[in-house]
Amino acid sequence: DGAWLASGAGIQDVFENATQDKVPTIRHKSSGLICQNPRVVFAPKKSDPSKFDPANLSGCIERLNGFQVDFAVAPNGQRTDIQSALSAMTSQIEASDKGFSKSADGQNSTASGMQRWPYAWTQLTSSAGDEPRLMQLSIASAGDWIFMTKTRCWSDQTLLCRQIGDLALQQAITSRRP
Repeated sequence: DGAWLASGAGIQDVFENATQDKVPTIRHKSSGLICQNPRVVFAPKKSDPSKFDPANLSGCIERLNGFQVDFAVAPNGQRTDIQSALSAMTSQIEASDKGFSKSADGQNSTASGMQRWPYAWTQLTSSAGDEPRLMQLSIASAGDWIFMTKTRCWSDQTLLCRQIGDLALQQAITSRRP
């Protein structure tokens, strides 16, 4: 349940139980990010609220409609513009998720429903392994936080992957419970 998820070492300082029904739910205390039925929960080793650091994120990993989606937040203090945050996250992924490299990007799509927040996205592809893979990275700035989703898909699911990533990001921001 949510209480068990939020009780891990280092996690209880950052997340709290927010379960209201049978679905285990936790809430990021500072940003209000909600994680429902997460498979993995992660918290930063250190965090400077005045500085965006892609290596120190808080969040969770969930499955949505068969896709793995990582939800994450990072303190920003509104100091890092969204394109710089996207570039830093892309570099972090390319360094840590071997084989992925940037293939496309965009920003402020009116079709995404993200018009209320500074927003950008990129897609990365990997040909490592048996089948080509795709990762959609969607980022938006809301208040003093940068919200991110990483959605993993098969390479032939370009549009679907982007839609799932954008909808997950929109849900993460609009469902916050400060």
